[in-house]
Amino acid sequence: MINNTTNFICESVLNKNLPIAKSRWRKSIMFAFCLIMGFTHQTTNAQVPTTCFEIQSILVAACGTPEGENEMVRFIVGPNDLPLSLLVVNWPNVNNAFLGICQNPQTAANVAAINSAIGGCGFVQEPVGGILPAGSTVVLVTSTNMNPAFNSFAGLTDTLIMIFQCSGNTSGHFKNYGTTGTLTRTLSMLVDACGDSVTYHIDSLKMQSGAIGDEDGATVLFDFPGNATYTNPGCEAPINSLFATLSADSTSACAGSTINLSAVISNSNYSSYFWSGGAGSYGNLASLNTTYQTNSTFIGIDNLTFNIVGNCNDTISSSFQLQINPCAIGIKEQNDEASIAIFPNPVLDECSITASKFANALLTICDVEGRVIIQQYFYGKSNISLAALSAGVYVLEIRSNTGASSKIKLVKE
Repeated sequence: MINNTTNFICESVLNKNLPIAKSRWRKSIMFAFCLIMGFTHQTTNAQVPTTCFEIQSILVAACGTPEGENEMVRFIVGPNDLPLSLLVVNWPNVNNAFLGICQNPQTAANVAAINSAIGGCGFVQEPVGGILPAGSTVVLVTSTNMNPAFNSFAGLTDTLIMIFQCSGNTSGHFKNYGTTGTLTRTLSMLVDACGDSVTYHIDSLKMQSGAIGDEDGATVLFDFPGNATYTNPGCEAPINSLFATLSADSTSACAGSTINLSAVISNSNYSSYFWSGGAGSYGNLASLNTTYQTNSTFIGIDNLTFNIVGNCNDTISSSFQLQINPCAIGIKEQNDEASIAIFPNPVLDECSITASKFANALLTICDVEGRVIIQQYFYGKSNISLAALSAGVYVLEIRSNTGASSKIKLVKE
């Protein structure tokens, strides 16, 4: 039985927390050592399934020619080691037989090329002793003749085991084309009497633009129950990339107002996160959900950034642009009537605006939430049609090219 010291060393190396894991070569040696000693490493990118394994992702439309040699499937092993010799795959394209798994100098060269191109501390390892360890994440490539340059692993941030189908199939394994007939495709995989199967619809595949269609990079993600999510990250391998999806109350705001921000991180392969950037201030820099107080004197594009510190100690940043407008909620009318004059006000359809002090300026009308409704150049006097606006209160600002400005409340009947 493995002792506590060995368990500590293996766990530390595989999680990249000790100096002993300074090089991928040393990590490769220690990975093999840990398997021989009986240590089972569980990756952190997903919950370990209770079944023998779960299919997580299919690169349905791989980049590269022939496509059938560069397609991939990602799955995660359950609570027990799996003997690779018992793996059987039934491809959606029934014309392609499963040719078994091969591990040879060609597969070793493929893995070495992939590791050399990874930007962070992610690592790809072939299986040791024909065993897929419990909790490990595995990528099955459809041929030993795959070209590592076609589908990028550069964003990998965890450890993958890679296995290769023996060469021989060059046509696609997933049949991602067609608009008639049976549009569903099913992939099933078995290890002895245990297995998993997933089904996807080829008419739901996505292009890189997000539109429905067949384009290189089309990928289908699956949760453990088998529900499909369709995406297209381009020519990227089906790895569990680390990124954040940002959202806010609005993409525009008034100077001096407050909005709510939120971030959703794609997986758990990170150590910390924080907000940065912008001319304003955050309620909590180290929270996924926080408030942002815009700067009362800043007008323009505010660039907000959410940063994730990965397990590799690298930082992945996502940006959010917020339009800050020169308007304010509850603003009072200017006392200086000579500054801006609106007639009539309240306005039914059209009004005349006069501001002799602003001979070369920008006129902006915002709603009370800070959204820009009308914006145009202003040269001292202008007639503006407001017939298309809903009834309510608006804020009109005129700002000169020297930075001087004046605001007034505008009422639309």
